[in-house]
Amino acid sequence: MTYDDELPNHAFTELERAAGVPHLYRTRAPRLSNNETEEIQPNVTRDELVARLVKSVYDGGVDVKVQTKGPMPEFGDYYLHSFDDHRDTPVPHLYLEIDRDCIAPITFLTDAMRASGVPLLSDTDGWLAWDTAEQRLKSCSSSIEFLWEKATVANPKRSSDARELRLMKWLRRAVLSTDHGKKPLLIQNDFLSNAMQRRPVKFEAPNRIPGNAFEQYALVFYNSSGEPASIPLGQVAALKCPIFTRTGAYICSNGDLLPILNNATLSTGSFLIAVNHKLGELHWFVAREQGTIFHSGIERIETPKNASLQNYIPWDEEDVLRSVSNFIEQVPALGTVYLTLGEHPLEAELVTTPELYFHAMKTLQKFSQPT
Repeated sequence: MTYDDELPNHAFTELERAAGVPHLYRTRAPRLSNNETEEIQPNVTRDELVARLVKSVYDGGVDVKVQTKGPMPEFGDYYLHSFDDHRDTPVPHLYLEIDRDCIAPITFLTDAMRASGVPLLSDTDGWLAWDTAEQRLKSCSSSIEFLWEKATVANPKRSSDARELRLMKWLRRAVLSTDHGKKPLLIQNDFLSNAMQRRPVKFEAPNRIPGNAFEQYALVFYNSSGEPASIPLGQVAALKCPIFTRTGAYICSNGDLLPILNNATLSTGSFLIAVNHKLGELHWFVAREQGTIFHSGIERIETPKNASLQNYIPWDEEDVLRSVSNFIEQVPALGTVYLTLGEHPLEAELVTTPELYFHAMKTLQKFSQPT
């Protein structure tokens, strides 16, 4: 038995295993026969599907249901989050029904989201988007409180393990603290000696940390006496709790650490912000690429002064690229730039980057206008 549904390998066809169906299915429902493994055909063009995606953004979500040509699962329905971390591979027996009349198989939907950058927003089930950095589908993350409770239920406190209790208490403080300058820093062990000697080091914010690479990282911080300290990442990750650092927040998934603020989240945020907010309303933040153990990881910066662009959004593609370049040149060359409605990027409900914001505006103008 190798899968969560306790079915043996031979219960799935080769195509189903390659498509990740065992991960999605998780039931004892009958498998499809070999002649039922082709994806259903879409009934719209790609541009028509992208227009539906844009409509989902303007409407704050549309009716989306995951349907199957085969038997429905024994223990419940499929949801958008079933496709979280799914690569661009077919899921033969599943397809999405959008607004009851649009049929989109998974690979067709993935292709449309990858080409346009537009997410799919459900009115009941969050969102699904393509992550260009990870080359995977991503769905909306659960609340930190839910993730924390899920982790503590899965790993009940052991009263005999004082070290584990101290670590969990320390992690909990890092999650709840509003002083982001006191959260730990994620660094590679190659720079640990410099960090402990209060020298500048590279701040890490990887897209994914595989379980076999945990030993290459450490979390560094300073204690109440101002003295540097460190904890191997592997010890902390073993608790399977959310890990908040100064430059990113991570959750455990299938043995790896994945960032909560990923490319798909930023892309989705860009469209949700763009439909309601002008550039001049947004607040700017920058993530440091390096610093000492006493430096902040993400800090607010002054909004670039360019009155001609504060309330004007260019639609021509060359103008968009030129505007992005002009804005970025006015920002200190410290690292990644974030846009929010005022909150810290790691606390904001909506967050994006200048490049993604302009891309969202251009795409919305191309495919749709609100009716």
